[in-house]
Amino acid sequence: MKPKIAYISRSLFPSTTANSINVMKMCEAFARAGHNVNLVGLIARPMTSLYDVFSYYGIKTPFRVYSVTMSKGMEVKADYIFRSVMIARLINPDLVYTRVLEAALLASSIGLPTIFEAHKMPRTILSKASARLLFKMPRFLRLITITKHLANKFAKNYGITPSKIVVAHDGADLPEKTGFACPFDKSEKFFHVGYVGHIYPGKGMEIIVELAKTIQWAMFHIVGGRPQDVAFWKKKTNGLDNVHFYGFVRPHRTQAFREHFDVVLAPYLRNISNCTKNFDTEWNISPLKLFEYMASGCTIVASDLPSIREVITSGVHGILIPPEDIPAWVEVLNYLRENPDVRRRLGINAKQLFLKNYTWDRRAFRVLEGIP
Repeated sequence: MKPKIAYISRSLFPSTTANSINVMKMCEAFARAGHNVNLVGLIARPMTSLYDVFSYYGIKTPFRVYSVTMSKGMEVKADYIFRSVMIARLINPDLVYTRVLEAALLASSIGLPTIFEAHKMPRTILSKASARLLFKMPRFLRLITITKHLANKFAKNYGITPSKIVVAHDGADLPEKTGFACPFDKSEKFFHVGYVGHIYPGKGMEIIVELAKTIQWAMFHIVGGRPQDVAFWKKKTNGLDNVHFYGFVRPHRTQAFREHFDVVLAPYLRNISNCTKNFDTEWNISPLKLFEYMASGCTIVASDLPSIREVITSGVHGILIPPEDIPAWVEVLNYLRENPDVRRRLGINAKQLFLKNYTWDRRAFRVLEGIP
């Protein structure tokens, strides 16, 4: 009998965040593997229909969802966590899985076997203390990290037994052919360069703007972004005819763009300013877009950062370039434009690597492997 899972999340469903996609896709992968999956999370109002939520994320294998309401303000975080864990206890799960550190601590302290997935190191005094307590709990089963570097830091700072740490980079679904017409003018006059994802500072629009100024033979297609970010970069690119913004596109519809790009970009800077805090991109990211690109067999040009090198070998699955070396980005794009066979080979290799290691199903198997 496979374990019954209670997945506790603070993500809002539906929303444009990558964390909400990660949670939904992992729950679906657990469900596909035959687990009894119960998601405890925040369902947005007024969209309360699970059909709408599942459709938004392209979920085809449904699972049970328990909606927990949360008032505005950080002061209610503790109340939300307490109520979420109490719901999880009523579910009587064999396993609690969560990306919420405090929920992991509370669940394990009341005797629920718990797996905690970390995408960053604890930063506050309270979170560091919570981590120390969690990792000593008898019912703490395993720590999941999204990079090897992050795993090493947890092991060094908290003395976690290596056998209790599993590195699981993010993942993606193998896309289906959309059947949609190309959503942009696929003129042969241009080399079509795509970017899919958020565009707040550090995600790479800084690089794309410089490329668009230099490369007149390329059309840059920007899919995604909050309205305020789209407005900001439209102003920055005013006067450039080779940059087109599409704004937010529902996750399951982005494949209609990816399958028509000549090249896709993941041009991360070494630090990302994500809303209110700086994030150490260089060592601690496992971007969804990278795996979605791989799943689509795209030709990938990405920033040469340690966390990206954990996944992609430059010249084999894509091409990696130092984010600050704009002339090198221009040179590589020109090389790929003139060498379609190279583009095809890189795309095939990336997809093969994805199928072997980075589907959501592979990730779901990895994080639970060996759990009784």
